[in-house]
Amino acid sequence: TDELQVKTDYMPVADPSLLPYQPTAARPWDRRRLLHLLRRTGYGAAPERVNEFMKMGPSDAVDAIIDQALKAPRTSPPTWMNLVQPGPRATQDEQDSFNMKQGQNDNEFRDTISSYALQPGLHAKLFMFWHNHFVTQKNEYGYPQSAFLYSRLIQDYMFGNFKTFTYEMGLTPAMLVYLNNNQNRRGAPNTNYARELLELFTLGEGNDYTEKDIKEIARAITGYQTHDAWHVGFFSWSFDNGPKTIFGVTDNFDYDGVINLLFEARRTQIARHICGKLYRYFVYPNGPSTVIDGLVKVFLDSDMHIAPVLKTLFKSRHFFDDEFIGSGISAPYEYYGYLKNTFSIPDKFQEATYFSWFWLNQNVGQQLLDPPNVAGWQGHRAWLDTNYLPQRWNMTPGILYNSRHQLLAFAKKMTKPNDPYALAREMAEYVIPVRLSDAEYKQLGEVLLGGIPAYEWNIEQGGAINRVLQLVQYICNLPDSHLN
Repeated sequence: TDELQVKTDYMPVADPSLLPYQPTAARPWDRRRLLHLLRRTGYGAAPERVNEFMKMGPSDAVDAIIDQALKAPRTSPPTWMNLVQPGPRATQDEQDSFNMKQGQNDNEFRDTISSYALQPGLHAKLFMFWHNHFVTQKNEYGYPQSAFLYSRLIQDYMFGNFKTFTYEMGLTPAMLVYLNNNQNRRGAPNTNYARELLELFTLGEGNDYTEKDIKEIARAITGYQTHDAWHVGFFSWSFDNGPKTIFGVTDNFDYDGVINLLFEARRTQIARHICGKLYRYFVYPNGPSTVIDGLVKVFLDSDMHIAPVLKTLFKSRHFFDDEFIGSGISAPYEYYGYLKNTFSIPDKFQEATYFSWFWLNQNVGQQLLDPPNVAGWQGHRAWLDTNYLPQRWNMTPGILYNSRHQLLAFAKKMTKPNDPYALAREMAEYVIPVRLSDAEYKQLGEVLLGGIPAYEWNIEQGGAINRVLQLVQYICNLPDSHLN
């Protein structure tokens, strides 16, 4: 089953401390640990940025990563947000024209949000986390305007107060339509959103709530519906204006009252659910309870703000433990984003945007804006699918070939570009998080040489670009390159 593919019983034997990581002779602050930090908090970085972070030390590097993400520009509202949907008396030509424009708008926004989700930095990585937490499916709600509002909401709140984030998410047109709360009315309650609000978004499945709580919450959050296509309004006539009993408390709860009660009565359970998910996303599917407990305390002490939790986690001795370097399996956006940002692949249609949409969305199982179901992408071992993994191998050569000049420029930035064995090893260390054997590193040098003697290698020679391309393609075909 999917559950068995994703989960692992292995519990890492790692330093359980959330105290700040201090470099030692046994655990030095070296490029290997820095690249681990950059992989987990984003999609890597070009050599110049790696060198900048290397000079900072671990604590300052984490501060810089989070500060840069907080300052990252949000997606700007497109001009078509002001597009007016044809009314009931519109002609067929007017409706057809509107539909054609919406198709163009949809294509434009998918490109825009794909590019955002592949940017270097924690903001892009965290966007994908929340997109897979507060799941909606554009195939269900349709309008690109709703997709923009949903995506922009994640960008605005992903580091902030989780209670406010949850409150606002429940009133977005994408979520309202996707989980049917716009059909939730007095006398005919629909429990879809109420159920997922508890089961997926705040408490976790079966964690201290009852089916009666779900039904009463559904009654309390009636009244909200979409109007004018992608706008949300409250309609008092459809609100259930009567007493409801939730978590043992009886009152005439409305949407605001439900959120307030939920975050008061189940505060600790929410903290544990969210901190656990953040840990599993950024570190490993299993984690010591002492580490989760520590993150829960930070979360509650900060009035449920996300940034302090991340800062504590990323600075910790636990996070930098050797157990976790290369212990994850890259999602498609992580895999391609890492190649893109490490090798400085430009944002051109032929080289980046086309692949970010077509390759990722259509071929390898991570269709942005359309996760498979309300539980989202399962991640970790689920990415080792017999269909999806070969698709990565099939598509990667085209991406690398179109970026061969960037690969050569990258090779020239290595420490010893004219030593074929040192060059091959250093390039592999940027792509592969785990250490290979000496024999494997030597083999990479042989791949780079392609049969010529080592003394004839020169990074400036005419055929070097094709040799470097062949090396990177070979590295990307190794199973280890899909680890993070």
